[in-house]
Amino acid sequence: MGREISTHEISTLPRLQARDIGSLFGIAFKDDPLSAWLIPSFARRLNAMAEFFMFMAEECIASGAADVWAQGGRLVGAALWSGGIGGGPPLDGGTSISYVIRRTVAALGEDGAERWRIAAGAMHNARPNEDHAYLALIGVDPCRQRQGVAESLISERLDALPPGRGAYLEASTEGAVALYRRLGFEARPPFTVPDGGPEMYPMWHPGRQ
Repeated sequence: MGREISTHEISTLPRLQARDIGSLFGIAFKDDPLSAWLIPSFARRLNAMAEFFMFMAEECIASGAADVWAQGGRLVGAALWSGGIGGGPPLDGGTSISYVIRRTVAALGEDGAERWRIAAGAMHNARPNEDHAYLALIGVDPCRQRQGVAESLISERLDALPPGRGAYLEASTEGAVALYRRLGFEARPPFTVPDGGPEMYPMWHPGRQ
């Protein structure tokens, strides 16, 4: 299956392509517990989250990395790494706070932006102290899920890490936890996003030794 898909790393990504990633993630995460908490209205969720994910893609590409898989010129999966592969700054590391707030409110609305502030704070507090690459988001077209796309995207990045450097992520479903376990990630104690938010499942990969 892997030979039928071409892969390449994006280092600089035009806004239109960032929008493509946002649209892909909007569909992939439309039923995700965190997305549902951020935007309770299903009718609003797809477009709102697609706009928000586009912003996240722009930020990760500016201060981190984006790995994508495409087939026949069509995007089928993407992984966004914040701070590159060195455990760098959070998503707003190279952007003014006022700009981050403005873009988040524009995408999610006032209520959704406040929920994201709460969720982002909880996730930040759970981040490990060890040097690491942070997988901010990974999404696959629903038509291509469970076909090895996500595994290949993550494995390629893990293989590129220097020996001894770990990787970290937060899974939002128990099903995703099973996927990451197969790739060598270890579960850390889960936490619940305050104010009625969902449970999150931190995962740690020790890296190549």
